[in-house]
Amino acid sequence: MKKFDKAAFELTVFQEFSKLVGLNVDEGAIWQLPPPNPDICCSVDGVERRFELTLITDPTIERKVRTSTSFYSNFKIEIHDLVERIRSKADKAYQSGSVIELVLHEGATPIDDLWLYDQHALNESMEMATRESQFGRIWLVDFSNEKYRVYPSSYSTS
Repeated sequence: MKKFDKAAFELTVFQEFSKLVGLNVDEGAIWQLPPPNPDICCSVDGVERRFELTLITDPTIERKVRTSTSFYSNFKIEIHDLVERIRSKADKAYQSGSVIELVLHEGATPIDDLWLYDQHALNESMEMATRESQFGRIWLVDFSNEKYRVYPSSYSTS
């Protein structure tokens, strides 16, 4: 059984995320601190930003894929799954001197169906969950389809 390196996984996800969304992360300015800090701290165009990363997936499937005991699944992510994931992360107490951005990203569970749902309902649910959270922005990232959406809150971010 393979040992899972969470820090390396998060760094890889963040690098893919920043490339996809076009963040101009300053060279050599990404660092990871232990909890209760957010997963990634970095400098973007000279401004410190903090990101909490979270998989939107079925945890059992994800564990099996990461340990090479299973392959990708057709488990379906629903809008309410996103909202619940945001709420679970919003309940955490983070140590941070600045606003935190939450990155919801796919793992072993594809999120293709999210783009087929009623987009008004998706956006409305995400905007409400963002407003009710402590996060400055919430990013919804679909690496497989190279799509993303960002939902800003009343907190300001650069």
